[in-house]
Amino acid sequence: MSISVQGISKVFKGRRKGEEENTVLQDVSFDVEEGEFVSLLGPSGCGKTTTLTIIAGFRKLNSGKIVVNGREVSKPGPDRSFMFQNYALFPWLKVGENIEYPMKKMKVPKAERREKLRELLEMAQLTEYEHYYIHEISGGMKQRLGIAQMLLNDPKLLILDEPTAGLDPKERVRFRNIIAEIAKDSIVILSTHIVSDVEHIADNILMMKDGKMIYQGRWQEQLGDLEEFYLKQFEEE
Repeated sequence: MSISVQGISKVFKGRRKGEEENTVLQDVSFDVEEGEFVSLLGPSGCGKTTTLTIIAGFRKLNSGKIVVNGREVSKPGPDRSFMFQNYALFPWLKVGENIEYPMKKMKVPKAERREKLRELLEMAQLTEYEHYYIHEISGGMKQRLGIAQMLLNDPKLLILDEPTAGLDPKERVRFRNIIAEIAKDSIVILSTHIVSDVEHIADNILMMKDGKMIYQGRWQEQLGDLEEFYLKQFEEE
C-alpha cells in the first residue's frame, strides 16, 4: 500500500458574517509506503488533526489530492482506520466484548470471532483483562483497546490523533512499542506534540507549524537534539 498527499490546503470560512477565513493547511505534501511509521509532530493548532481527517476522508480539502495505491480518494474507506482523540468504547461491555461486539454485528462465525479476539487481546497486552469492565481499566489500557478495535478489519492504514495524550511515561512507551510492531505490516500515521513518542521509532517525522511542513524525514543525529530543534521552532518571536 502507498499513500501520497499532494499539495493539500484547507481554509475554514468564518462562522459569522464578516469573520476572516482561517487557512489551516498550506500546500502540505508527503509520501508513505507500506511498513512505514510516520509521525506528524507539532503543537496544538498547527494543522495535524486537519491533515489526518483529510487523509481519512472525513474532511474535504480546498486544493490538492490524496492518492491511495494510485487512486485518488476523497471519502472514508475500509483500507483506512482512524482513532480520534475522543474515541468511544462501550462502558456496559467488558474488554473482550468491546472487541467481539462489532464482529457479532458483522455475523462473523463464533470460532472465527474467538480466534480474532484472542489474537487482538494478545497484541494489545490485554489478555488478562478480557473480563474487566471499561471503568476497571486504566487510560493506557483503554488506548490499547482502541487499537485492537481499529485492527478488526485488518486495515492497511492506521491513523491515530494524539493517542498518547494523558498517558504516563511507562504507558506511552508500551503503547508506542505496540504501534511500532503494527507498522511493520501496514502504514501508521500518528500525530503528537511529544517528541519522545516518535524520536527513535518513526521512519519519517513530519514537523508542522502554522499549517506548513517545516521538516520532513528521518531525524539524523548529526542535526543535533530533536527536542531542542523542535522547541526552537516554536519559541515566541
